[in-house]
Amino acid sequence: KAADLEGDDSVHFLSVDDQLQWAKQNNAVGLFVRAIPFKHFARKNLGYLYAIMHGAQYVFDFDDDNILAEGTAPLSSETHLEGSRVVML
Repeated sequence: KAADLEGDDSVHFLSVDDQLQWAKQNNAVGLFVRAIPFKHFARKNLGYLYAIMHGAQYVFDFDDDNILAEGTAPLSSETHLEGSRVVML
């Protein structure tokens, strides 16, 4: 389903405001968020943490300079994603 439909919760954008609120937590999560500087590659780890905390069963991480080799499949034919919580970063 398209992420721009009203009431659609299949996509969550972890905004700067969300991250700042998260950083205010007085626990390990808040400490972790505060430890990673903005505009740093490691910041994407917040996406992993968010996904795990919200029940993701699979996390796919894509980079703009990686190309899947022809004839290869990213998942085995035995992997079924239907009904799973999937996160793409």
